[in-house]
Amino acid sequence: TPPEPTLEESPTPTSDSDGGLKIENVKVTATRQANSVVWTMNKDDALPKVTYGTTKGNLTAEATVEKMSDSTYQVVLQDLKLGTRYYFAIKASTPDQLQAATYSGSLTTRGYPVQLTIKQNGILAPEAKVKINDRSFTANKDAIILTELGEGKHEATITPPGSPASATVQFTVAQKQVPAHGSPELQTFVL
Repeated sequence: TPPEPTLEESPTPTSDSDGGLKIENVKVTATRQANSVVWTMNKDDALPKVTYGTTKGNLTAEATVEKMSDSTYQVVLQDLKLGTRYYFAIKASTPDQLQAATYSGSLTTRGYPVQLTIKQNGILAPEAKVKINDRSFTANKDAIILTELGEGKHEATITPPGSPASATVQFTVAQKQVPAHGSPELQTFVL
């Protein structure tokens, strides 16, 4: 069996309700084929809108909301890059504008499987903190981070446990064939 992917620190979703309207049961699905968000609302006449982007402050893409036969709502986020974190916001209001709700969350798209082995002065560095782009990880007891990243150059900032100093290293993830089922080939790096 393949090793478990490293748990990534991810932002906590936030929600806000005004006048009793609630956005609930939000489920995010990220696969190599599709990335979607499904939710319910406690008022049938509320009109939802979903925006998304790669930074919290720049949610400029708008997704098409579909109301499903089981009264859930769904959006499929289009044209996303592999191995990238996206932020999204669901905003809804009733036609009379007296009730409104928002939900802000994130999803990380599936990418190319990557195994990073973290070393400090040639010695394995278990529990090292590693930041890649806006994503944060902690190496396991074997000093390994297993995750998925997009193709291209990445910069990793590594902070060994108990150390105030950090080092920055670069590595390049190659584009690999993505099979219809299963995962692309694992790429390994020693940082």
